[in-house]
Amino acid sequence: MNGKTLVLCCLFFLSCFWCSARVVPQQYGYSFTTEGPAAQAAAWRLTDSLLQQHPYLRATVIENRVVHLRPYDNDAKDFYFIMGLVLFLGVVRMVHPYYFRLLFRSFWQPGGAHRNARGYKEQLQQATFPNLLMNLFFGCVGGVWLYYLLQVYAQPAGWLPGAVMIFLLAAGLLLVYGIKYLAVLFSGWAFRVEALTGQYLYSIFLVNKIIAILLLPFVVLLAFCGPAWQEPLAIVSLIVAGGLLLTRYVRSWHSFGSFFQYSKFHFITYLCASELVPLAILLKLLSRYLLH
Repeated sequence: MNGKTLVLCCLFFLSCFWCSARVVPQQYGYSFTTEGPAAQAAAWRLTDSLLQQHPYLRATVIENRVVHLRPYDNDAKDFYFIMGLVLFLGVVRMVHPYYFRLLFRSFWQPGGAHRNARGYKEQLQQATFPNLLMNLFFGCVGGVWLYYLLQVYAQPAGWLPGAVMIFLLAAGLLLVYGIKYLAVLFSGWAFRVEALTGQYLYSIFLVNKIIAILLLPFVVLLAFCGPAWQEPLAIVSLIVAGGLLLTRYVRSWHSFGSFFQYSKFHFITYLCASELVPLAILLKLLSRYLLH
């Protein structure tokens, strides 16, 4: 060990014994010391005084706010059911693309308006399985649409879950049209006008399928839009459905025009018996057992 290193070591040990580092609060404007309980109490008093003098903590106006919790609506079931309807339509459209082309062409070109209209009708009537699927689709979409209309314009009975109510509405709609189909077939056989009744049934179910396809976007919007948009959307959907039903009645007149050409009273009577009475019965059941 050389001399310089020895001198440095001696200075280090001497500084450890002779030097001490102390904080002197008085030189910073504080009169208390940092040792012992008295120093801690003085520090707390100083902290309290600083908090009391803070401009944001000296407010004299006390604000009380009540935050209302938003009601939680679990729309998961509605979402999955409606997406199932969209998927169902997409699968039918993908598996039978020709069927949809014939469906819309036949709708825009009624009987006699185009030379291929009869061919479209025959091809559509031969597609038994797609027709069955689309009739079921009409019943499901119609039931869901009626359910959301009831949510907008009425207060359904609380003792029925939404899924059960949708099922009852869809089943009632399919039951009404099933009974109507059998009644019209029987009437055609009894009066020997099978060709006229066949054309009439073809027009009815053709327009029903178009109604179901066009009402599906309204069902999606009615299910998930805000309350401010529900009533305008419901009115537009009613206008669309009413316009399509009107075209169905016009097609019915074209079908039965020759049959009722001597008495329009009979046509009106038949229209009320086959179109209005079943819907009136369905609405009566709704108002008695589902709405009250």
